Amino acid sequence: MRSVWETRDLLLLERLDQLIERLGGEEQIEPTELTEQAVRLLTGAVMLLRQHRTNKWGQCQFCGWTRWAWCFWRRRPRCAVYQDFGFAFHQSMKWVWWQLLAREP
Repeated sequence: MRSVWETRDLLLLERLDQLIERLGGEEQIEPTELTEQAVRLLTGAVMLLRQHRTNKWGQCQFCGWTRWAWCFWRRRPRCAVYQDFGFAFHQSMKWVWWQLLAREP
């Protein structure tokens, strides 16, 4: 049985997948709806980036150690949110669409 949060998150992902299909398809989207969706996505991105503020090593307080124990010689990983946004903004649109349309198993 799924929790309320899991269900809510799955519905959000489903809604975003539908938006991806509409943007990638042949269907025309009204400019007002396109602007509204772009503003919503941009707001979510900015809120996420503000929450994951990084230090001088590119680390945030949320993206960190997994189940492995801390070791003196291991460095904490860089913030995954900033890495993903950096990837998306520095690749060609063809590659970005390919990543966006790729389905996880």
